[in-house]
Amino acid sequence: MSQPFTRAGKSAVSLLAIALLSAAALRAQQLVVSASNHQVRLPEVIEIPLAEARQHIPDIDHRVAENVLNHEKVVTQLYTSPGSDAPDKLLIAVQLPASGKLTIDFVPSDNGAPPPPLVFGREAPERKDDFAWENQYVTYRVYGPALEATGEIASGIDVWSKRVPNFVIDSFYKHDAEGQRTHNPKLSYHVDDGVGLDSYQVGPTRGCGGTGVLSGGKLWVSKNYTHLKQLSDGPVRFEFELT
Repeated sequence: MSQPFTRAGKSAVSLLAIALLSAAALRAQQLVVSASNHQVRLPEVIEIPLAEARQHIPDIDHRVAENVLNHEKVVTQLYTSPGSDAPDKLLIAVQLPASGKLTIDFVPSDNGAPPPPLVFGREAPERKDDFAWENQYVTYRVYGPALEATGEIASGIDVWSKRVPNFVIDSFYKHDAEGQRTHNPKLSYHVDDGVGLDSYQVGPTRGCGGTGVLSGGKLWVSKNYTHLKQLSDGPVRFEFELT
């Protein structure tokens, strides 16, 4: 067995240790994540330098992670940092109990399908060129240049509230378009059908996280985004750049 290593990632987990077990004995490499405090932790993402992980798991590109206790899949991602030409970090989505420990096996990827992604996003040509992204809890969207050309200008960030952990971007746009085609207002994503709804009218406000410059007692804001560059599409981290 190799010597374990420790690293504190952005998750502020108190201890990370990867131990390489004998492939002949178990055919699995393990990651042990533990928390020393007594508080129940929220879901979080651990970052491990990929080069360091590959020292212990050389074929990590061809393995999936699973909880050693119940064999449930753990969502991971080989992530390429901005400015890097290739993946350089291993991202692992975890949730630890108070003072708890999670042991993860890295097993051959032919042991079933990977777990569903935790994030999703896309440009929405069916609604001009909205750009929307979501996790299990909330959905956000911003407006693009095609919509600005119609006179609808709003650079604040819109929020769709959700009652379920499902991804809703595709279904919301589909039902809303069908409602407009059939003149059925109940299909609008502004109406809560038990799943959630677009609950804001952002207008000239900043919405949830939109930026602006306050100068001379006036708030100066941008117009709709002009260019979109998608940097990472999950399954742990969804990252993009709007200008």
